[in-house]
Amino acid sequence: MRHNEDTRQTHLALLATDGRMTVYENDQPENLSEFTSIDEFSICEKPSRGEEISFKVRFDPNPEPCYTALRAGVPVDSLGIVAAGMDTVRVYRTRDIVTASYGVPQTQREFYLATELTGHRGLVRDVAWAPGNVRGYDTIATACQDGYLRVFRIDTPYSPDDGKSWSANDLLKSSRTTRPAPAGTHPSSLVDAAASTTDTKTAAHPSSTLSASLARTAGPAADKRKWSGEEGQIHHSHREISRLDSHRTPVWRVDFDDDGQILGSTGDDGKLMLYRQTPDGVWAKSSELTMVRERMAVP
Repeated sequence: MRHNEDTRQTHLALLATDGRMTVYENDQPENLSEFTSIDEFSICEKPSRGEEISFKVRFDPNPEPCYTALRAGVPVDSLGIVAAGMDTVRVYRTRDIVTASYGVPQTQREFYLATELTGHRGLVRDVAWAPGNVRGYDTIATACQDGYLRVFRIDTPYSPDDGKSWSANDLLKSSRTTRPAPAGTHPSSLVDAAASTTDTKTAAHPSSTLSASLARTAGPAADKRKWSGEEGQIHHSHREISRLDSHRTPVWRVDFDDDGQILGSTGDDGKLMLYRQTPDGVWAKSSELTMVRERMAVP
């Protein structure tokens, strides 16, 4: 769940056991009793019956994307999600698409695959997105069954010749408004294009409960998001900067502190490990907390 104090908007992401994620948004900023679905898609292949499963989802905790992402074209109000499904970890962002409502073109959010964090050799038990992206990049940590705690750096490449500057006018530019139509474009063509988009999304999400159930169980989901380079999709790159095996057992939980300066993890060994980032950018163990069982003496 993610709540924005400025807009009073709350978003909720739910993962089902078949690998489908649904993201909800409250209709009114001050009303949490009614949520509406803004997007639904599959994050991984449907697990086999009887197979051990593991799912986790986290929102980007930062109030807005980092400044390099803004310069690359990510909207200032774009939502970010990191989702772990089985042994895959994917990062999603939202873009604005045009849909038709009663013949009037409108914009709404749609998630797209920004990058996939590879290298996991077991079930991913937990993921964490670090607060504090003022450094110009994002940091994501994963806890894996293979015994490793991995830390990734997420960058958003931009062109230095894009004609933009680092001023607030160029960076903090919301794209929630409708983009201007190309010269010579008739308004009816926008409505037709929006209607086509709406029909496609409706076909991907059948209204019948039985039809939807059959569609979800029929092999790979048709709405599994992939990178396609469409308008509004901003490419992200990732790099594994640390692979920590202090637990030497499967890692279960991972999280950052409120400033993103301290990383903590727990595993099957019952220990709480804390890590800090060194001057060269890698993460290293800084302290360890162990739970010791003692038998109380009977008076």
